Amino acid sequence: MAVLLFAYWLSGAIKRKSSTTLRYIPGPWLAPFSRIFSIINIFTCKQVHRYRNWHETYGPMVRVGPRSVSVTDPAAVRQIYGSHAFRKTRMYDAFVVLGENVFGSRDPEFHKRRKRLVAPAYGQTTLAAIEPLIWRAGVESLMEKLERQAAAGQVSNLFQEFMFMTFDVVGEVAFGRSFDMLRRDGHPILKWLEDFSRMNMFRIMFPFLQRVRLPWLFGHWYESERRLYAFTRDAVERRKREKQPRRDALQMLLEAVDEDTGDSMTDAEIMPEMLVQIVAGTDTTSITLSWCVYLLSQHPEIYAKLREEIDAVLPEREATVSYATVNKLPWLDAVLNETLRLYPAVADGLPRSVPKGGAELGGHHLPGGTVVFCSAYAMHRSSALWDEPESFRPERWFAPAEKLAEMKKAFIPFSAGPRACLGRSLAWLELKLALSTLVRRFEFEHVPGARMEPIYKFMLTPMDHHVDMRLRPRT
Repeated sequence: MAVLLFAYWLSGAIKRKSSTTLRYIPGPWLAPFSRIFSIINIFTCKQVHRYRNWHETYGPMVRVGPRSVSVTDPAAVRQIYGSHAFRKTRMYDAFVVLGENVFGSRDPEFHKRRKRLVAPAYGQTTLAAIEPLIWRAGVESLMEKLERQAAAGQVSNLFQEFMFMTFDVVGEVAFGRSFDMLRRDGHPILKWLEDFSRMNMFRIMFPFLQRVRLPWLFGHWYESERRLYAFTRDAVERRKREKQPRRDALQMLLEAVDEDTGDSMTDAEIMPEMLVQIVAGTDTTSITLSWCVYLLSQHPEIYAKLREEIDAVLPEREATVSYATVNKLPWLDAVLNETLRLYPAVADGLPRSVPKGGAELGGHHLPGGTVVFCSAYAMHRSSALWDEPESFRPERWFAPAEKLAEMKKAFIPFSAGPRACLGRSLAWLELKLALSTLVRRFEFEHVPGARMEPIYKFMLTPMDHHVDMRLRPRT
């Protein structure tokens, strides 16, 4: 019986390999036959490294599964993500189990309508209004905590502290009040989100779990999802009771009106968007800051240049830092761009489906329904696209305009096209305020011990979730 089953699988696998134009796309030998690589990659958290190595071996188009292709050719990547023609795959259904939202929806028309309603929450007017909240609840609170740790001679785990800071900021701007994690060293929402992420990993690997509930197996994770949803609902109801609500992202969602229908968003529509903000607006920023300070600690010559630039515009150590002051600093921009190139938080592919009828992509015809994606990690470290791709060289971002334009085509830390990250302006605001203030107020030195190898669990993090630094206040 086992022999017959194996023979049946093998005949089907051979047919899949030979009956499609994908057979002309190179890749690891097992990829045309099985999705086993995808499963192994998820469980080992090493997929981004494998994709990078495969692209170095096989080129810009790599077949990684029976109907899956990884792409690093910049023109092909823009074709995939540059319009709604290549729709999001069924994988994204895992992200709408708590309600349809601007990130998870696969429907282009829904996305266009919802984006019009949600985008003002991330616009420049809103950012200007919430900048004082970001400073007070996030950056200033973080600096006060680091001052106390430095005075006590403690080693600071900046990976953790940056995470607490970004959660406190999102709490203020999206939920109406800080989570107060910097003061309390945590909040129950961290566990709820961790359980939600684990449950979604299973929903992605086993799509039937998007429709079927197994409380006897995943009951504790379902309970965390229930608590997360209830917490979000309470925040909306609390804000609606306020007589003089402040201008922040939550208020923008509550006041949003569809210009075509005149309809406002219901509470049930607002809550999934709030969850998107907390998932997308916390780890991505804190992880980028963590990798950035680590890289600076390993490259003292770059650290010194950045410090000199920041000191010139912030002569007073205790000054309140404004975005207008630090928004156009060349070395600050270059350091952050280079960090995002080497360690993009969302480093794995955001899969899309080839349109019905197929498409020409990277010199190959791909049948309709083929899953295509770009691993930002592989693209950003491609030796075909970057000089010294493994090196931390912020000065590369001072290249002449023509060279810089080519580099930007191969640089997608926030994805690209109409479904690129809506919150990227908020991310830049937090990144620049936090990093410039930290560099102005402290000297930091890396304390070895924790494993810094990057692993991928939805986000590209250091293996031990530690970036340990010894801080010394500057004058």
